Amino acid sequence: QVGRGIKTRYGRSSVVLFMRMKKEGFSIQEIIFIPIMMNRLTTSKTIKTLHYFGTEYCADSVEWCPHEPHQNILVCANYYLLPDNTVDKQERIGRILLFRISSVGSLELIQSIKTVGILDQKWCHNKINGHSILGVVNAKNTIEVYKLVCDDNKNWKLEILSQYEIIEEENTSETLILSLDWSTGKYESETPEIICSDSKGNIHRLKLQNENLELCNTWHAHEYEAWIAAFYYWNSNIVLTGGDDSKFLLFDTRVGTSPTNKNLHHEAGVTSIHSNAKTENVVVTGSYDTYLRLWDIRKIRTPVNDFKMPETVWRLKWNPHNYSLVLAAC
Repeated sequence: QVGRGIKTRYGRSSVVLFMRMKKEGFSIQEIIFIPIMMNRLTTSKTIKTLHYFGTEYCADSVEWCPHEPHQNILVCANYYLLPDNTVDKQERIGRILLFRISSVGSLELIQSIKTVGILDQKWCHNKINGHSILGVVNAKNTIEVYKLVCDDNKNWKLEILSQYEIIEEENTSETLILSLDWSTGKYESETPEIICSDSKGNIHRLKLQNENLELCNTWHAHEYEAWIAAFYYWNSNIVLTGGDDSKFLLFDTRVGTSPTNKNLHHEAGVTSIHSNAKTENVVVTGSYDTYLRLWDIRKIRTPVNDFKMPETVWRLKWNPHNYSLVLAAC
């Protein structure tokens, strides 16, 4: 069940790994394996399934609200590829399911929103105008922002705040926005930025201002799918991207859209990047080549440390309560 909290849309099984980083420098100190098999229940004396909910469509992302007093609220994003469509224009549908854990410990569905297929979603790290804000990217080249509000019946729900569709000059085939990240991982902001990557190798930087999404700029970064884009939380002018071309790129948005640093160390596509908000200059990457790599972004020619994982690394997340731990879904 822990594995489903990261990403599971690419396979029927996953392995969750907790890695501890030494405080005295950048290296992986210890590793704990928790195998989670998606095609059968895992029996354990210490881990048990408390609740089960059939989502109907593929449940590809789960995110807990990070803010008090809503830390009992989570969103589950769904994705489903409709059959019998042409190769160039395959229709993808989805839903956002809003859940809460009640005071007695039960799992309650409190809202279901029909959408197109969702590829990624993340809560803004800080509240904006007193509201928890959720960013969502989908298969229709669109970024959406929702806010968590209380209705007249004192029930919590998501309400659309703003959306922005990326318009292409030559719309010859569909574009999927594959990832997003907020600029607020280290420093709070009432006008945060969002960085996104898409299936054509493009990167999009947007700003949420006066409850409206504004496109700052778009640039082409990768030859194939740009699987991941992330902010360096210590300086949100710095953007890190990874693509199916095996490139790990660093951009400084103050000086243009050409990479200021690039790395070809990965032997396959770069699927995940996450900046450490506690230790400056520290970033981790995951890849199809099955390696987790730890980087000092001041010198990304070679990784500080790497570790071979059981399979492809789909998602990485630093523990927000203990930044010496990073969680990997494989």
